[in-house]
Amino acid sequence: MGALLAFNRGIVSTEALARIDLKRLQLSAEIQRNWMPRALGPMMLRPGMGYLCSTRADAASKTIEFVYSSSDTALVELTDLTMRVLIDDVVVRRPAVTSKLNRWNGAAFVSSSDTTSTFVDATDVGYWKDNDQSGGTSAFLAGGYLSLLGNGNASAIRDRSIAVVETNVEHSLQIVVARGSVVLRVGSTEGGEEFLTDRTLRTGYHSISVTPTGASIFVRLSNSRDVATLVDSVTLGQAAADMTLTTPWAAANLSLVRWKQINDVIFTACKGIQQKRIERQGADSPRSWSVVEYAPEDGPFRDLNTGPVRLQTSALSGDVTLTAERDYFKTTNVGSLFSLASAGQEVSGTFTSDNVFTDPIRVTGVGTSRVYNILVTGAPFTGTTTVTLQRSVAEPGDWTDVIGYTSAVNGPSNDGLDNQIIYYRIGIKTGNYTALDSITATLTYSAGSITGIAQVTAFASGTSVSARVLRAFGKASQYTQDWREGDWSPRRGYPSAVSDNGGRLHWQGKGLEWGSVPDQLDSFDDTVEGDSAPIRRTLGEGAVDNVNWSISAANLLFGLEGTISVARSSSLDEPLTQARFDLKPIGDMGSAAIPAIRIDTSVVFVGSNESRVYEVAPPESYNYATPGDLTALVPEVGNAGFVRRAFQRFPDRRLHLVRGDGTVAVLVFDKLENVTCWIEVVTDGLVEDVVVLPGAPGAKREDRVYYTVARTIGGVTKRFHEKWATEAQAQGAADNRIADSFVTGTLAGTTTIPVAHLEGETVCLWGNGKDLGTYTVASGAITASEAITGPYCAGLVYTARYKSAKRALSDTGQMLLTERKKIDRLALVLANTHAQGIRYGQDFDTLDDLPWIEAGTTVDLDSIWTSYDYDAFSFNGTWDTDPRLCLEAASPRPCTVLAAVMKESG
Repeated sequence: MGALLAFNRGIVSTEALARIDLKRLQLSAEIQRNWMPRALGPMMLRPGMGYLCSTRADAASKTIEFVYSSSDTALVELTDLTMRVLIDDVVVRRPAVTSKLNRWNGAAFVSSSDTTSTFVDATDVGYWKDNDQSGGTSAFLAGGYLSLLGNGNASAIRDRSIAVVETNVEHSLQIVVARGSVVLRVGSTEGGEEFLTDRTLRTGYHSISVTPTGASIFVRLSNSRDVATLVDSVTLGQAAADMTLTTPWAAANLSLVRWKQINDVIFTACKGIQQKRIERQGADSPRSWSVVEYAPEDGPFRDLNTGPVRLQTSALSGDVTLTAERDYFKTTNVGSLFSLASAGQEVSGTFTSDNVFTDPIRVTGVGTSRVYNILVTGAPFTGTTTVTLQRSVAEPGDWTDVIGYTSAVNGPSNDGLDNQIIYYRIGIKTGNYTALDSITATLTYSAGSITGIAQVTAFASGTSVSARVLRAFGKASQYTQDWREGDWSPRRGYPSAVSDNGGRLHWQGKGLEWGSVPDQLDSFDDTVEGDSAPIRRTLGEGAVDNVNWSISAANLLFGLEGTISVARSSSLDEPLTQARFDLKPIGDMGSAAIPAIRIDTSVVFVGSNESRVYEVAPPESYNYATPGDLTALVPEVGNAGFVRRAFQRFPDRRLHLVRGDGTVAVLVFDKLENVTCWIEVVTDGLVEDVVVLPGAPGAKREDRVYYTVARTIGGVTKRFHEKWATEAQAQGAADNRIADSFVTGTLAGTTTIPVAHLEGETVCLWGNGKDLGTYTVASGAITASEAITGPYCAGLVYTARYKSAKRALSDTGQMLLTERKKIDRLALVLANTHAQGIRYGQDFDTLDDLPWIEAGTTVDLDSIWTSYDYDAFSFNGTWDTDPRLCLEAASPRPCTVLAAVMKESG
């Protein structure tokens, strides 16, 4: 008597089938397809996959999970240069509206037929009311932009109203920011924020959702920074349409996109493409999304220039020209950061409002070495305008007044505070400014240095580029040898991987690793000192060592093309810092260009040959062990190559690995139960992607598994997002969802069922709590053989097959591997199984149904066995040296196998 009491050992290599000396392999299978084992031991006909929607234009896609909490999730769909979002399994779609943008005529807002403002000229900008604060400037900029420039305190502001036609209906604003960042506010009154509080919109594309409740709403755009923001367009959506956003990722790039979500932001990296931020505009705006640049303004930078080229800037701030003494710049420098350190210090500001000061200078030394110059110029001071010089000891921040000026001044100053570090700044305090005055104040000090930063905006020649100043320079029109170029630009490339660790955002690529300032994910400010300084370290062992992924588990791990490496600080595992960053290789199998995934404290990844899966477990001591091969017993499972992956945690730990042939290898993974079980999932189509979202909290929580499947419908390739049913929905109840690309619903005595997306296909139908047969979809529907009252499920048929491994011994222990033998009788222990839900035999060509009579009673062939444990029945076996048990089930009939007991002769 032989028994299969567990089906959680999975498939094994055909080359290992003869290893009958290993108990584990005796319980394995040669084929286990579309059966889903549980870590506890049974296997069930896998749940079906429900149709949600087509991908955009049926295009190849990549889906990214967005998880703010287990009850606040979304799916981000990337296709060729476009992004959509699904919330609650439905694509975010904007309704049609007929509301219009009003125009400002200099006295009031008046109605118009405008739906888009492209700022094509000064007239279009004028349709937005100028509400600039004193010191802020908003204006038309050639090229078709609204320019907003603050002064660090006062804001440049433009307002426009919308005449609402459809109240209590969602309206959408598509806003394109060409440069910098703008603050958006939407209210029921001018400057109000009843509908949307201040949101910072970075450079990029934004789709903002607003639901007005009255006859009008007001849109405010503002910027208080002293770096100009350029707004390209504002469009009020009109037609009903899916929310889409422009992205930089073409179809060929999608497999290279890497991401890390932190709160409402998905930080993305892709080899050869500038990093992006996919932003949801807060939990209170779940239908407002953006795709914007990830563009730190303070680094990171390459090493200090040591070559013969010197650079200079034409001005300390604003829009400037960077000039090189000899050819250096290239067209690919547009977007580059440049940091220039001055010889001496100069700070200057032009003041047209109060509460504005220059940056500080740093004065040190003794005697005449402390002399600096004060220059105050401008129109004759009027009223109460006073320019104030302030100082702060040791570090900027604790400012005290030194002297006030009510007229022009130009002369040296020596504070006499020998051997002290004093910072000085000059400006106008609150209440000390009279309207219409325009004052320029400058502090100049021959010693020390100021490091300024600018970003290149346009290429002129090898010796000249235009740039916008992000941090004021210390000297203008003076060449300096001390400059650095940014690490990231079209010229220097971009990172290919991203992760987080120790409060830092980490980027990797081009043989380098960068870590942000802790808790400042957009800052690489190298003036920060000590353990909080940003990280910049070298990775890799050669030019081929591209970084395919990075991931934070027990430590920060990197998947390079040639090695797997781990970054550690010390044996005490202190946080990583620039000074404590020890990179060690732990495996030479390398990695494929597929993101790794963390399972508990381990990391699982695909090796560089794309066909093997490895696990890196956390170390018991300082050193990691060599990664273990999870495909060791079935290396053929990856012969088609792995291309996508996702991890499911409930009801069991399952790693879904999409293969290059459109099938899926699923690894059921449970360390405590020593389960490493591979099975295959196959459907009538090609699976191209997989993603998992957490299920709703609860005792029976199951994660939500989504496949993207390319199916041929009517000779045309269609790509569908499909969602696995839960196991509870695949056990034969009235609501039974065992079919692929299924549709479901509830009917009240109806025979017509819409299945429009499967036109011309043969589908199975479950209704009235039973299998109602198969039908061909015509004119978008099928007609059931009987009226259905209650739930129904209609979809494509799939089959599950199980073929046991070789068996060597009977209960007598005398039957050898090569002796002829046969299976005489079979007993099955089942649960939640259709009366005709499983077929059995020695091969798949000679299968029999379950008995029609059990315990002397004729079986209702539409019934469901909640529990089945009857006497053994005859098995149509033949004498063979290798008799096998084959089991087959098919949708829509449920089946769960707990055990199989075979009586053998030999």
